Amino acid sequence: MFTYVLANRGLLWREFFPDEVVAAAALVAAALPGGEHLQRHLAELSDGAGMPPLPTSASGLAAPALEALLFVAGPGGPWHQGWTAEADRLDAQRTTDGLVAILRAAI
Repeated sequence: MFTYVLANRGLLWREFFPDEVVAAAALVAAALPGGEHLQRHLAELSDGAGMPPLPTSASGLAAPALEALLFVAGPGGPWHQGWTAEADRLDAQRTTDGLVAILRAAI
C-alpha cells in the first residue's frame, strides 16, 4: 500500500484516503518496538472479533510507512484538515505524532 500511495500521490481522495494510510501505518507501528500500547488498543477495539493481523517483520515497512504517513498527515497534510471539533483535531495530531515517533525509531 505504501509504495502505491507514494507512487500515486495524485490519486489521493480518488484511489485512497488519508485515514486508510494512517490506519495502515498504525498497524506497522503496532508491530514495532514501542507499539505495544497500539496492540492493546487494537485488541480492545476488536471487541472479540479478533485483532487485525500485524506484519510479522515490520522493520522493513517502517521507512515507507513513515514516508506515506508524512505525505497524508505531516504538518498541514490532508489528515489534519476538516476536523469539526478542536479536541478531535488535537487527538488526531497526537495520534500521528506518536506513530511518527515509533516509525522513526525503527529506521
